[in-house]
Amino acid sequence: MKNIILIIFLLSLNAFGQEVYFSPLTENLQTGQKELINRTITIDAGSIIIRTEIEKGIDIQVLKILERKLNRETSPPILNYDCTSPDEVYPTLIFIPQRKIITEILAIQPSLVDGSDEHFRFHIETKENLSQ
Repeated sequence: MKNIILIIFLLSLNAFGQEVYFSPLTENLQTGQKELINRTITIDAGSIIIRTEIEKGIDIQVLKILERKLNRETSPPILNYDCTSPDEVYPTLIFIPQRKIITEILAIQPSLVDGSDEHFRFHIETKENLSQ
């Protein structure tokens, strides 16, 4: 029964098309540093695109979704995305707690500076569902 519910849930994501989240604040969970920075996180059936406004323009990070799982053993349940860069070199984990109103998206990515992982919380201001 749980598998049927999960399949219906995942199909409903595709039926609605893209989900777009707007994040004005990013928190580094290791340092506690918070940064006011505009981000748009777009999720569709095969990819997650993180668009960040930077001083010199826009930075776009494209992540290919390798696996999507709903973890029901947590409260609230968490939708887990196992992703990678298009060249499959830069693994990223995305976690979205499934609440009535999504307030945060968590990301774990390798550091570009050293070999450690970086943990971020994107504070979500609004969400849109866009049909295809």
